[in-house]
Amino acid sequence: MSSKGEKKDKETAAVEYDPYKEVKAKGAEFNLSNLVFQYSLNREDHALQAKILEQVDKYNMGPYYQYLVDRFHWTVDAGRVKNFAETNKKAVDELQAALDDAVENLGEGEQHDAAVKLAEHYATIGDKAKTLEALDAALKKAFSAGQKIDITLAKARAALFFGDRVVLKEALEKAAKYVEDGGDWDRRNRLQVYQGTEAILTRNFKKASELFLSSLATFTCFELHNYEEFVFLTIVVSVLALNRPDLKAKVIDSPEILSVVGNIPHIGEFLNALYDCRYKNFMEAIVDLHEKLVGNQYLSAHVDYVLRECRVLAYSQFLRSYKSVTMSSMAAAFGYGEEFLDVELARFIAVKRLSARIDKVGGIVETCRPDTKNAQYQAVIKDGDHLLNRIQKLSRVISV
Repeated sequence: MSSKGEKKDKETAAVEYDPYKEVKAKGAEFNLSNLVFQYSLNREDHALQAKILEQVDKYNMGPYYQYLVDRFHWTVDAGRVKNFAETNKKAVDELQAALDDAVENLGEGEQHDAAVKLAEHYATIGDKAKTLEALDAALKKAFSAGQKIDITLAKARAALFFGDRVVLKEALEKAAKYVEDGGDWDRRNRLQVYQGTEAILTRNFKKASELFLSSLATFTCFELHNYEEFVFLTIVVSVLALNRPDLKAKVIDSPEILSVVGNIPHIGEFLNALYDCRYKNFMEAIVDLHEKLVGNQYLSAHVDYVLRECRVLAYSQFLRSYKSVTMSSMAAAFGYGEEFLDVELARFIAVKRLSARIDKVGGIVETCRPDTKNAQYQAVIKDGDHLLNRIQKLSRVISV
């Protein structure tokens, strides 16, 4: 009987075992930042506010509570503030005492660990200034490339959590240097995910796509994204960044993406409808994805850009197949009314996003094939003139 119970316990442990449990715990604050972001979209959602305060209370996030009060103009709960202050003072005193003891009596490894624990506590309670200060102090006690990378990535996480892009950029640049000096493949791959996430925030979707696709097969950066969110972001940026053959080879046929794309509503149709030239379905998928795009804290600021570029991409792909096409045929393919399509195309043609012209009388859209040879010739002339001007300036400096 005991052997059966023992076997059952082992099976339960095997099911519950998660090799990335500690990694995911490092990014637990992003669950809260996502709740706060959702609340910023709808400040009347009191249930969401309650969830935020539940997380704040759970981790005694006194400094972060004050940040939320100032940001959203909440009424201050004096009892909550007092409780946070007392609890955190006690925790900080204990961690600081452990650090002081390590500095006086223990070795480099223990000093590093104690400094990191203090920084992690400040990060947990949402104290931005002290988190960054403690991480800088911990970095000085790090003695291996791996430790330095981990600390700079922790600084990048803190910057992401608080939305500080300047600190984020500095931390990632420093982490990249440490990785080049001796980082292992796991930290290198995780750094690529951090860099790709920063690229999304700065709207460099091409760079984000390259970095995410190179990390897809060996993804372990669970402290930033769960795998489904990572795949979602990868698909969105890749649709806008890759040409048609690369989209098929690197995304549509990717085993990693195929394994989870069915679990993410509408994203599979968004990806495949464009490649299969089912433009009406593609436009419907964009509408269906709108709410998810708005609700994503990394893509939300770029929703208008994403929707616009998706439409330009679809129109360009459709028109590339024709020398001319009737407005009614194109409108039917996209599920639009002719009047709306006319206004839509005219706007993109006017700003030279589409190489076409509209024959309003004939009700026809004519494509204008770009003269690539002439464009290359003009580019050579322009670059040649620029080079000659620089040579002349240099010759004058030398002669003097």
